[in-house]
Amino acid sequence: MSDETGRPRVASRRPGRSRRPVARPRALALVAIVLVGLVLLGEVASAILLRTGTGGTMEDYRRLANIRLVLGGLTFLVQLGAGIMSAVFLYRVSLWLHSRSSGSRRAWRWSPGWAAGGWFIPIANLVIPFLVLREMWDHLVSGGFGRSRAPRTLMIWFVAWVISPVLDFGPLAAFLLETNPGAAGFEALAISALLVRGIGGVAFMGTLWLFAATPPGTTEIEVFD
Repeated sequence: MSDETGRPRVASRRPGRSRRPVARPRALALVAIVLVGLVLLGEVASAILLRTGTGGTMEDYRRLANIRLVLGGLTFLVQLGAGIMSAVFLYRVSLWLHSRSSGSRRAWRWSPGWAAGGWFIPIANLVIPFLVLREMWDHLVSGGFGRSRAPRTLMIWFVAWVISPVLDFGPLAAFLLETNPGAAGFEALAISALLVRGIGGVAFMGTLWLFAATPPGTTEIEVFD
């Protein structure tokens, strides 16, 4: 077709609209995994400093307390970054999977927005992220027809994710119930919470890597064996 001047008419394209296909953001997964690892190292270092400060002078205790305060602030900032990067990565992976399954007979229950926003809903964030990731994994390895089982890393992370808040609030519950488990009891709760968070963190790192590296349509035998 041509305009009034006889020149061929060129189809207009809206600026800012990209026609590139949605890709899986593996680089984001690596960044999120590194940040989660740094958070785990920060928590371990903080626990070691707390244990070290129990047998020194008051001046040593205050010095270690200041170091723990700075370390805790840095760990919190890294944890915030890890949470944001993980949410962005999972959102992008969900977009990628939705783009691959357009026209599929298997409908999605959770939109890409839930892959990121589900982490920020109080109480519900104990379950929604697992359900979203479970569905994403099913679409990744079996096209969304329910023929896949959740990877072990996802299951381990989910159990740790649910148990960890209970252990973290153990001392607060003891205070509210006016019970005194003693120093040994509080220390056992703190160590248990640290172990559970560590196991859950490592499992979550493995889950992120599976979503970043597992080829679409991979069978369960190839993933688990």
